[in-house]
Amino acid sequence: AVHKGQPGTLADHRFSALPNLLKSGDLLVINNSRVIPARLQLQKATGGKVELLFERETAPQQAKALLKSNKPVVAGTLLNHQSGYFQVQVGAKQQDALRQVKLVNSSYNNWLEITQRFGEVPLPPYIARPAEALDKDRYQTIYAQPAGSIAAPTAGLHFDATLLDQLKKRNIGIAELTLHIGYGTFAKPDPNATQLHAERYLLPQATVEAIHATKARGNKVVAVGTTSARVLESVAMQGKLQATSGETRLCIKPGFNFRVVDGLITNFHLPGTSLLWLVCALAGTTTMWAAYNFALAGDYRFFSYGDAMLIY
Repeated sequence: AVHKGQPGTLADHRFSALPNLLKSGDLLVINNSRVIPARLQLQKATGGKVELLFERETAPQQAKALLKSNKPVVAGTLLNHQSGYFQVQVGAKQQDALRQVKLVNSSYNNWLEITQRFGEVPLPPYIARPAEALDKDRYQTIYAQPAGSIAAPTAGLHFDATLLDQLKKRNIGIAELTLHIGYGTFAKPDPNATQLHAERYLLPQATVEAIHATKARGNKVVAVGTTSARVLESVAMQGKLQATSGETRLCIKPGFNFRVVDGLITNFHLPGTSLLWLVCALAGTTTMWAAYNFALAGDYRFFSYGDAMLIY
């Protein structure tokens, strides 16, 4: 646990202690996006291998995706899947490094069907093993619902049904939103960036009402993950917090004025990432360096399947 604005006020806890670290009446806001098995292994007619990372469908049978291959894939190339059930036609490069791709000669109606049937879970690059069938469930929060992310909102991986029940018994609220995590979560942003990759979100009316009620009684709103925090602050910057959907490119760096989020549950992030910028913006850079040194000295595990911290 990290106390905001108080460097050195750090403490070790089991994650199961969370209900006792929060106060009755506080609110946790979780991201309920489900990870899709977005990675497809394809081949050129010449036999060259191409890895396609699906990001989102843009129109019937059309999508944005990242392509990885030894040689550049030129627009117009047809890529084959070993099943023979579909081909992918590659379009032009986009400004954000994504490519337009189209399903052709397909036995399936849309990209989500294709990925569910033939795709692999896109594990982060620092997990140095091939994806396994178990990852479709293991790399997923227990409350995941709408499919759309290409990475898990990893702060939520720490929750299980028992803990959720204990939180409710302690009168700690749980509200949901959706942010579909895109390819940018794997990319290091430009240090001078003022905007990030676009990600789609949905903020429901029930969550807005829960936040207003929490604030009115003087309790804290605690975002579970940087993704939840990013949605709440993106909407708040548009004016009064209200139910809405759209895309966010919000880049949160130290000096940012948080309007909604009072606390945060998050994992330990890679240096130079937008995730670490957000954490430093909320808790203060000095406090976070102390927390990271504390974690290193305590042999904490970092990244997706690692340990978490509560900033409160």
